[in-house]
Amino acid sequence: MQISTKIEYAVRGLVVLSVENDGKPTPLKEVCRVQNLPMKYMEHIFNSLRKAGLISSLRGAYGGYSLVRPLEQISLWDVMESLGEVPIDLNCNEEVAQREYCIGFPCNFLDTWLEIADEVRLFFVGISLSRFSQNKEEEK
Repeated sequence: MQISTKIEYAVRGLVVLSVENDGKPTPLKEVCRVQNLPMKYMEHIFNSLRKAGLISSLRGAYGGYSLVRPLEQISLWDVMESLGEVPIDLNCNEEVAQREYCIGFPCNFLDTWLEIADEVRLFFVGISLSRFSQNKEEEK
């Protein structure tokens, strides 16, 4: 499995927002400067994160982005889902009409794929973004 640059950049940007900024929103330009990220790409990513309710935005001279909740309460799955980048996307579903195209009828694959998809989802739900902001020295 490969983690896309979209997910990586989103996580890096969210971590920057978590840094204390005197309670003020962080301009996207500053997020990009700190993490050396491309501005245009981050505009699209942050727009998706905003629409998903992970961040809020404030326009104007003192505007920028803020986390809606702490990093501890945002999972890697939340980010993946908000960007439409979930790692398992089943080609089939539980509808009987779809099952007749599977090898064997009723479909013997769907239950296993659903079980795998659920385990993957649970794994990523269990990873809080706060893990990305921890200093390795603090963990020792």
